[in-house]
Amino acid sequence: MVFCSKCGTENDDNAVICTKCHEKLYSTKTNWEFKFVVLVAILAIGVIMISIIGLLDNTAYVPAVTDENISAYKSSCAEIDLNKPQEDLEILPWQKVKVKGELLDSFDGTSGRTYFYLKVANLTYYPYVDVSYSGKIPFKEGNELEVYGEYSGFSVYDNISIPFIRAAYIEKI
Repeated sequence: MVFCSKCGTENDDNAVICTKCHEKLYSTKTNWEFKFVVLVAILAIGVIMISIIGLLDNTAYVPAVTDENISAYKSSCAEIDLNKPQEDLEILPWQKVKVKGELLDSFDGTSGRTYFYLKVANLTYYPYVDVSYSGKIPFKEGNELEVYGEYSGFSVYDNISIPFIRAAYIEKI
């Protein structure tokens, strides 16, 4: 029920004017208010699109760590426990992490990047970990690797969520 702001009479939810005093129950938006709402919606969509493009842009990837910085970078990464459900891992994005596992498959992407799947021992919720690296990797399927980088949330393939890591340094164990 809707109450009239002028006389307080109770009216049906779909009423436009008060049944007692004929006051408008819902003020219609003026033309400038409508234009403002449309402008805000367009700006919000623009910000979302720019964010998506930014994720696809080269700057959204972690650059490979150089020789003189490897030790410092490795020590800044914490081991990540991937045996947790997705909601428990959602607090980790952009944290520096390290993960050990077996290289399942790799393929070359755009701009010299390599993408690969890492089989981590005893995974409970996920079949593997999805990894991107800003460069070529000299490793082969079956190699045991330790990956250092940033945890970036989840990739979704065929309705399956896969943890995603943007690697900065990879070494064979």
